[in-house]
Amino acid sequence: APHKGYATKGAVYTLLAKVYATIEPHDYNKVKLYCDSVMALGYSLMPQYDQLWDNSQENCAESIFEINYNGGVSDGNWGAKMFRGLDWKKFNIPSNDLVKTFEQEGDMIRFNSSIVWEDVSGHWTDQHWPQVHYPFINKWRNYTEGSDQNYIIYRLADVILLKAEALNELGDVSGAANLVNQIRARVNLPETPANDQASMRLAIEKERRLELAFEGHRWYDLKRTGRAIEVINNVKGENDIPLGYQLTENRLLWPIPQAELDKNSKLTQNPGY
Repeated sequence: APHKGYATKGAVYTLLAKVYATIEPHDYNKVKLYCDSVMALGYSLMPQYDQLWDNSQENCAESIFEINYNGGVSDGNWGAKMFRGLDWKKFNIPSNDLVKTFEQEGDMIRFNSSIVWEDVSGHWTDQHWPQVHYPFINKWRNYTEGSDQNYIIYRLADVILLKAEALNELGDVSGAANLVNQIRARVNLPETPANDQASMRLAIEKERRLELAFEGHRWYDLKRTGRAIEVINNVKGENDIPLGYQLTENRLLWPIPQAELDKNSKLTQNPGY
C-alpha cells in the first residue's frame, strides 16, 4: 500500500463521483461510471469494521486515499486529539441524536468502533461538563500530540454507498439494495427493508451516516440531497427535546471573503451576508 497517501487514480475517480453527485443537475450516470471505475481497481472491504480503526492495518485494502503521518513534532498528527474531543470543552463529541440512531438500528458493531464512553473528572468537571459520563469519538485512537495516526479521506464503503444512491436515482432500487446490504452484512445487520425509491433514499442516507460517522461526509451528503435544513433543524437532544437549530438557505454557503470581492468586481456576495 505505498501509494495510499497519494492522490491516485482511485482517489480522483472518487472525487469525480462526488462532484457529479453534487453539481446541479445531478448526473447520476457519471456518478455510477466513476464509482464503477473505482470498484474495478481492486479495492476491497475489510472483513471486520473495526480493522479500519485499530491502527494495525493502516493503508488497508479498503482505503483509497489516506493522509499518512510518521509522528513527531514536524511530521506528526496534531489534530487527532481535537477530533477525539479531548482538548476543548465539549468541542467535538458525538450528538445524542447520533447515539440514539445507532441504538435504534441495533448497530452495535459500528457503534462500539465509532464511539467510546468515558468518565469526565478532575479539571473537566465544571460548567461545560455537567455530567460525568460522555460519548467520545473512537475512530482516532492514537490521539497523543504529534502522533502517527493516519486519516482515511476516501474508502471503498463510501463509494459503494454512493453507487447505491446513483442506482436508486436511476430507478434501480433492487441494485441499490444489494449494495446497501453488502455494507450492512459486514456489521451483522439484516437486509434493508427499503423497497421503493423514496424509502431507499432515506435508507442510504442513514447507512452513510452510521457507516461514515465522523469521517467528514455528513454535512455534504445532506447539502447535495437537499435535506440539510430539514434534518438539522429537527435534531433532538436529551429526552427528545429539539435543540432549536435555525439553519436557513443562506447558511448552506459560506460568505465570499471580502478580500476576494475587493479584488474582483464581477463577484457577487452570497445571499444573507
